Amino acid sequence: MNSTKSSEVKFVFFVFLFAVIISFLYSVITGQLNGDYLGYEYNLSFPILSIICLVSILPFYLLFRFHKRTLIKFDFKKKRDIDFNLFYYFLILILLLNILFTLLFGLGIMTKDAYNAPPQIKWFIQILNRISYIYGTLLYLISCNKKDIKQIQLIILLLILAYLRAGMGVIFYLIMIFSVKYKNELFIIFKKYKSFVLVMLFFIPTSISFLYEFRNSLRDETNHEISHPITGMLFGRLSSYSNTAIILDNPAYFLLASKQFNFDFYQKQGLGGVIGQDFMPIKRPENIMYELFNENENQNVSYMTGIPGILIISFFVSPILFLVNLITIIFFVRITYFFFKKINLENSTSLAFILLCYVLMSGVSNELFYVAFTGFVYYILILLFFNENRIHSSKNS
Repeated sequence: MNSTKSSEVKFVFFVFLFAVIISFLYSVITGQLNGDYLGYEYNLSFPILSIICLVSILPFYLLFRFHKRTLIKFDFKKKRDIDFNLFYYFLILILLLNILFTLLFGLGIMTKDAYNAPPQIKWFIQILNRISYIYGTLLYLISCNKKDIKQIQLIILLLILAYLRAGMGVIFYLIMIFSVKYKNELFIIFKKYKSFVLVMLFFIPTSISFLYEFRNSLRDETNHEISHPITGMLFGRLSSYSNTAIILDNPAYFLLASKQFNFDFYQKQGLGGVIGQDFMPIKRPENIMYELFNENENQNVSYMTGIPGILIISFFVSPILFLVNLITIIFFVRITYFFFKKINLENSTSLAFILLCYVLMSGVSNELFYVAFTGFVYYILILLFFNENRIHSSKNS
């Protein structure tokens, strides 16, 4: 069995579980929602809020159970040997190319219009976009030797790209994967330096508030005041609780808006994340989530639905579509695990769990499809180029 045990992802599981519970308590205590709809005064009863809390927890619970069962059933006889040095240089190359194209053409900048590059370069960027620099780097970071100094260089480049593209989500990815990789070391630190850790906890609200303000300034959203940075913003954005509540609090709006979606909207949007933006439906559930309180349409800004939310919207379209999209979600969760198990590096299945937690939180189909596709891409890359046995056999021949 792989050295990756299900206990190593418990912290990640409890973070998302805790985020839902905090969001629920926040709504009950304040009478308002948090996250994307921070400050919204709802009209839902306590029993309905409790049900929303339970259904928001359910996807993470089922994923955790599936993760445990997968590790028990799958025979990890031997971890794959790869050339991490070659893998590192490959990641450095695609990180630098992404930085270059972001600076030159505005590639991937959050809330901004699509990048504009010459046709001679655009085809290359399209290929580059199919090789996730974030997921690939996270795979390296979670799987390489703990003392590998090259980790620092990759993290620096990741943070530079996060700054250039006005997205701070990579910081939370890093926290999650290092909570898995250095679980034992962190436990020793917490146990040995309890007083210091407790003092540092007091600075978390200030740090979170600073990160959100910094992110907003990068997106030219300086007029947004951050209230309740931990309970209102952080845990609200790590949970789809409020996004589900807003749908049930405005059923007429979402029932009417859902009628514009075709039967295959979820699958087309998912494939669009791999094939290209032109394949996606013009209107997506995330757009109508944003447009509920924003009169002006903005294709560059959207709010997540979460898994419960997307299933409710699917049900509004058709009860049959509810089942079809539920099966689609289950299928892509399983296919993601299939490829990350095939990769079979240290903690690779834990990375699948972390990535899927974020996807289940958002419910966005192009993210769901893209995680599975990334698992396939890096499995092929490792098999063809970074596999140590293949490299040795090529040298011998």
